[in-house]
Amino acid sequence: MKKVLLGLAITILSLLLIGAILFYPLLLPYVGLRTLPEIPSPAAATVDNQWQQVEPSLKESLLATAKKLNAPGISAAIGLDNQIIWSQAAGYADIDEERLASISTQFRVGSVSKSITSVGLGRMMEEGLVELDQTAQFYVPYFGKGKPDLTLRQLASHTSGIRHYRPCLCFPAYESLSNRQFDSMEKSVSIFGKDDLQFEPGHGFQYSTYGYTLLSAAMEEASGKPFLDYMRQQVFTPLNMTQTMGDWSKMDVPERASFYIVRNGKYRRAYAVDSSYKWAGGGMLSTPTDLVKMANALLNDSFLETDTKAELWEPILLANGDMNPQHYALGWRIGEVSELVPEGNVSIVHHGGTITGSITLLILFPEHNMSIAMMVNRSGSSGELFKPIFNLAKIILPAKAAIQAEKEQQHAEASLSESQ
Repeated sequence: MKKVLLGLAITILSLLLIGAILFYPLLLPYVGLRTLPEIPSPAAATVDNQWQQVEPSLKESLLATAKKLNAPGISAAIGLDNQIIWSQAAGYADIDEERLASISTQFRVGSVSKSITSVGLGRMMEEGLVELDQTAQFYVPYFGKGKPDLTLRQLASHTSGIRHYRPCLCFPAYESLSNRQFDSMEKSVSIFGKDDLQFEPGHGFQYSTYGYTLLSAAMEEASGKPFLDYMRQQVFTPLNMTQTMGDWSKMDVPERASFYIVRNGKYRRAYAVDSSYKWAGGGMLSTPTDLVKMANALLNDSFLETDTKAELWEPILLANGDMNPQHYALGWRIGEVSELVPEGNVSIVHHGGTITGSITLLILFPEHNMSIAMMVNRSGSSGELFKPIFNLAKIILPAKAAIQAEKEQQHAEASLSESQ
């Protein structure tokens, strides 16, 4: 009997040890936590002269958000009328090194990478390198044996049937926590390439970062250049997005933030992940300022043609004519909010990013030629950033209306003076 009990105890302890090893990253929020330090006084904001009067309110809102979210570090930027009118960061890029966050600090943007990739896709469309309704199999010879044809449009809109992350018999035991470096697009596609589709292409919706991995493989084959090289040459450099790049975990990136898990006012470093298998869908580094540069270019039609932008921002219908459940277009979600101005609903074009140790949200307000981006270097949900961004918008929109009214008054007085 004692031998049986001893054997059972050894078996249980072995299973617990194996489980602890496999699921170690999921246990991090509960071990080795230290008290999160207070947010230090931030450096002065970068602010356009005519917006100096609202700078204290913007700073107060940013600091209140940092406190409410228990953010190790936070950064935000606002674009308006094709200008970056304000940007500021607060807190720590790295707590242990006491390295303060700045507007140049690079955060993991998670799935906002899909919006960035969408802009590159638009550029390739205009160059005649890809067609949205051409099949992925046409461009990517190492994908698709025995699978139904699926198109680039379906990949970009999550209607292709390609699966998303799932648990695996590997370490760590969940694919989104992978710390393996992939050195080719073909190896990245091999993670899911042999798996069955979740539904017939076009007949369903399933959010899928892997769909964007396949999309980037098609972009790579069509351009004849590595995906990141194409993005750097055709998107990042022309838009002066100097802090945007693929996140190589083993590469020295001086401005990259450290990433954290925060729980009940305590923190620890997040598990180290490698994003080389998902740059296009969830693996880029950037800053709020860079995202606003991109947004300004889109809102003012200075980078992509109007018709191209309209196609990227058109929500996709399923084969039965129904709208997809997220009103998802090609790398962007399209929606409305009713809380910003008395006049009623305001249209928004947006995407959030949630990745180990970082959250990001980018919102464009086309009717007001405005965009706002915000980033925090802790794990969480990008949904936590909607209200903070709306709070910034509620400061800017009335100020914009007041500035516009003052300009109109000055113009009227000048016209009257000239007539006399």
